Amino acid sequence: MILHIPHDSTYIPEEERGRYLLTYAELSEEVRRMTDHHTYALVEGALSPEQIIRAGVSRLVVDVERFVDDDWEPMSKAGMGVIYEKTSNGRPLRRELTKQERQNLLNEMNGTSPTTGDSRMPWIAHLGDQERP
Repeated sequence: MILHIPHDSTYIPEEERGRYLLTYAELSEEVRRMTDHHTYALVEGALSPEQIIRAGVSRLVVDVERFVDDDWEPMSKAGMGVIYEKTSNGRPLRRELTKQERQNLLNEMNGTSPTTGDSRMPWIAHLGDQERP
């Protein structure tokens, strides 16, 4: 059995923070609202770390459960596609990303370095392979 925990991370990489339009307090509140808190605690000890896959970043950075193509993702109409553009109450979340910035985020999500093309999995990993942010 493998368990996927996609939305329990509150981590937003420092290099991403400048792209958000919210104050630090507003962003912290949005992360609090949008995180599935304590989901890992429900299974901790019941499965081995190698059986648990989780996102290493908040869904506000990239939502690993969304379709990458916004035409396929119903939530993109609400500004909550694979890369969120709106907050939970419809306010603008971040500035508009360039095509390259968007692609870099998707590359990180898929485990490919935007600069070298190396395959790695910094944002989606077996819990046993990394420490929780």
